[in-house]
Amino acid sequence: MADLYGTESFTNVATTLDEEFCNGTDSINASTEAVATSLQYRSIFIAYISIILPLILVIGVIDNALFLLVVRKIDTMKNVTNAYLSSLAIADILFLVFVIGHKLWKFIASPQVTIDDSCLGSLGCVIFFVSSSVTYLASLCFITLVAWERRQAVRYPHLVGKNRFHNRKKCFKMITFSWLISFLLAGSFIPSFAILKEICIIWPEGEQFLQYPRVVHICSSVSKSYENFTHILQTLPFFLAMAMNMYLYVDILQGLKESAERVQSFDSLAKATSRKKEESRTINQTIKMLVINGLSFFALLAPFEILNVCTLFNGLAGNTLISTNSFTYRTVVWIARTLSYINTLINPVVYVSFSSKYRQAFKETVHDIYYRIVPCQRDTHGQQGGRPVSSTPIVNTSAGTNDWNDNTRSSAEVLETQDTKL
Repeated sequence: MADLYGTESFTNVATTLDEEFCNGTDSINASTEAVATSLQYRSIFIAYISIILPLILVIGVIDNALFLLVVRKIDTMKNVTNAYLSSLAIADILFLVFVIGHKLWKFIASPQVTIDDSCLGSLGCVIFFVSSSVTYLASLCFITLVAWERRQAVRYPHLVGKNRFHNRKKCFKMITFSWLISFLLAGSFIPSFAILKEICIIWPEGEQFLQYPRVVHICSSVSKSYENFTHILQTLPFFLAMAMNMYLYVDILQGLKESAERVQSFDSLAKATSRKKEESRTINQTIKMLVINGLSFFALLAPFEILNVCTLFNGLAGNTLISTNSFTYRTVVWIARTLSYINTLINPVVYVSFSSKYRQAFKETVHDIYYRIVPCQRDTHGQQGGRPVSSTPIVNTSAGTNDWNDNTRSSAEVLETQDTKL
């Protein structure tokens, strides 16, 4: 993305002492304390990578995997909405594994320098960045499909019954199409990180830097213009998906409101009052699910995408708008990244917190796992083994759900490129 440490600005600045290391390669003059510090892991970032990232990875994998297990085990959870949400959970798990796995692998392989991709190799550059892009783009598709499916159920419930959209075959086609489109679009990003570029670093004199690598490698683009073009392609789908989802959410809520008004108009007063209460309960629950699940998804991703746009314009303006080599800027980058990681683990939490149906299904599944682990545990009724029978049936009350049976130079340029990757 936009330049932080453009390699061309530091080319041929190597001293005679470093010619054997920097001959024929781009170099970064890190002989000043400010530049050298910007290339190192600060203690706060070491703690972040060593503790926070693994914690996010473990929690994200576990809660998304648990949701997949819930959908697999509970019959009433086997519907179109949850098929899309399951695909979203798979995309989130893969995103966490590739993105956080990449950060951890880099740190373990080169704990002194933040920009060293030597451990990846050229093939690794392609695998990691294409995979993270695919899963990210796929998640945008699946969250949009969920909103579309709910809108169809509210606006055209009679079509749902006729299986013109809400059926198993159609659902699998949409999921397959979403993954295919994501692969094709992410594939066009390959020239932006397919070259493993060798960079020579000229460190300050002193014993502290004797063990630091003199040569590092970074996953680089074939050209600066293609890199900028790729980042536009990476950012554009987010804003398009956000706009589409906001429209769908507004339409869903309007449709629910109109439905409630129809019930109140055509039924008798007593009957209308009873139905109105039930309708209000459904509307309130749906509103919570839509607002929290949908808006939290885009709210948590928005800071990183907005930062990407700002950094792109900063690069086009010659790095005059933002001081991208400052500690403050890099802290903002890490915060934005963290929010995007949290986004991948928050969905199951939202389901359980705001939907009694999902909460009951999770409870049933957790109980079943527990009683499989402790088979001799007796329940309060003296029954031994197996899972307890819930006294509350799981009722399929989510709007728009149907059972299956319902027919991703100079040192500035290098660091900035790193900053705009998840």
